[in-house]
Amino acid sequence: MITNDIHEPPGLTPTQIDLLTLLRNALAGRVPDTPPADWPAVLELAWLQQVDLFLYPSVSSWPLGCQPPEELMTRWRGAFFGAAGRYAQASIQLKELLNALHEAQVRIIPLKGAWLAETLYEDGACRPMCDFDLLVPLEELDRARAVFEGLGYATPDHYMSVARNKDIHYLHPEHPMTIELHWRVWHEGKTNVVEPSVDRLWTGLHEEQLHGIPILAFPPERQVAYLAQHILHHSMTLALRAYLDLILLSRRYSFDPALLESEAQALGVPFGAKFILQIAMDIGGRQPPESLASFLIPEDFKKERKVALRTSLQITGVSSRITPALEACQQASIFQRIRLGVSRIFLSPNHIRTAYAKSVKRFGLIGGYVARLNDLIQRRG
Repeated sequence: MITNDIHEPPGLTPTQIDLLTLLRNALAGRVPDTPPADWPAVLELAWLQQVDLFLYPSVSSWPLGCQPPEELMTRWRGAFFGAAGRYAQASIQLKELLNALHEAQVRIIPLKGAWLAETLYEDGACRPMCDFDLLVPLEELDRARAVFEGLGYATPDHYMSVARNKDIHYLHPEHPMTIELHWRVWHEGKTNVVEPSVDRLWTGLHEEQLHGIPILAFPPERQVAYLAQHILHHSMTLALRAYLDLILLSRRYSFDPALLESEAQALGVPFGAKFILQIAMDIGGRQPPESLASFLIPEDFKKERKVALRTSLQITGVSSRITPALEACQQASIFQRIRLGVSRIFLSPNHIRTAYAKSVKRFGLIGGYVARLNDLIQRRG
């Protein structure tokens, strides 16, 4: 039963309450007392929040009276098995790539989904993703790119500046996943992000295996800080899936509070990491483990926690990327290309003020749009 305490703020819709109840029951491994009143609406919201694949194995094991109607359950089952098939194909692709990079003696840190799916989720298909993010040392970037090209990968990023960019996209005609090859974590000049020391990111790593191939991984404390920073980098507009990653991470590992403080400080989120992790704990609806309790924000922030929890259930996780725009541009007429390019420059004034705050402060909104144009030219040509 949902009550209006610190973990269940007022103002939630019945659909949001039902999804929160489903997620908490799935995390706790228990069957809900009553099923949702409107299963279609709940499953639609679960899909938008990118937690539908995580929920399916739990719900499918519940008594029939607690499951959606048969027609909905059949569609959900098909979606899950389809995701499982795609993940199996993607795993073959990633294993081939990791093995080739390992043989070329390129050090690799899989970021976010590539590592999380295999490490935290019982089935990697439960963790949706649209690409694989791989971090390599800058001094090994050329060798890594040679590996990609040797395997038949190509990039739509025709202009790439190591100084300005943080990654380059690679695609393969026979594989389903886009690969983002990183040498930095954030784009240079992001005013709302503190660029961490790249050298520091390559210290204190764990040696692990992913799909049977040796890789390097962040220590758990750095994973927490990095995932929290990623949510903050997106202005807390990511779907519940991002918080679910943190919930499962907190259950998988024990943490050193002092090291958590150090990692959060190094990534420039000494308070933000505490707040984001607290919201994840509130979404999960359970008390945090002892190893995290001293790290989280104090009880003084109850109001802010309620607002953040309520807001997290309203975010749909729908986002846009520039790479599809470039792909569309390649087949467009000259007029359409100009129109598309202008649309990428003239974002909303609020977006420009946030992303190019320094330029706007010095030269006004026009300066912000000029900075936007320069940024696109430098990063994407």
